[in-house]
Amino acid sequence: MTLSIKNWDSVYEKADTRKCKDMKWIAVPTKMDGLRFKKIAAHKDKYKVFSCWILLLQIASKMPERGVLKSELGDLTFEDMELMTGFPADGFKLILPFLVQIQWITDSSGDHPDSIPKKQEIILTTRQDNTGHNKTIQTKSKNFQKPTIEEVYNYCVQRKNTINAETFVAHYEANGWKVGSNKMKNWKAAVVTWEARNNKFSNNTSRGIEPPKSESIADVLEQQRNR
Repeated sequence: MTLSIKNWDSVYEKADTRKCKDMKWIAVPTKMDGLRFKKIAAHKDKYKVFSCWILLLQIASKMPERGVLKSELGDLTFEDMELMTGFPADGFKLILPFLVQIQWITDSSGDHPDSIPKKQEIILTTRQDNTGHNKTIQTKSKNFQKPTIEEVYNYCVQRKNTINAETFVAHYEANGWKVGSNKMKNWKAAVVTWEARNNKFSNNTSRGIEPPKSESIADVLEQQRNR
C-alpha cells in the first residue's frame, strides 16, 4: 500500500517549489473552516493529530516523488517515519489511520499489491577498474534471488555494519522473504534498513540484533476498518 498526501501538487506545490529539486519549505493552507479540519479539531487528541499531519507533510516533501510516502527503498513504515523525524513510531501508528479516514491521506497505489506488475530489481555491485578505483555497476535481475549467508556476510563486511548474516537470512526465510506485506525486491536495501535500525536501537555493537517486530501500515489500517 502506497500512501500519498491528497492534492499534493495543487495545494502544496507552488511555482517556486516546482523549480527546486529539494523543498526547503511547505505552503500550508490557513483555511480552518473545512469539514475535515473541524473533524481534527473535534478529535480527543487534536494536537497529536495536527502535529502528525505537519510531520507527514515534511516527510512527503523529501521523498523521491514529492507527496508520496515512498522512498527509494519502498513504502515507508512507521519505523522509517520515526527515523526521519525523531518522533515515536507509535504516534504515527495511532494517528495515520484517522488521517486516511478523513481523506487527507489516500492510497495512491490504486490496485491490490498482488496485482501490481513487478519491477526489475536493480543490483549494485562494486568492482575495481583498471586504475584500481572502485566502480559501482548497476545490473537488472528479472526475478528476486535469495542471498546466501555468505553473500549477506560479505555485503555487511563491505558496509562495515554489525548485522548477523545468519540472523538476517533466518528472519526472512521464516516470513517468506517479505518486507511488511510485500515481497522483497532487493535484499541489499533490506540490509541498509536493518543497519539504520540497529544503529538506533541496539546497545550491543558486538553482534547483529534482529530489528523489532512491527505492524505494517496496511495491517494497522485493516485493523481500523474491522473495528
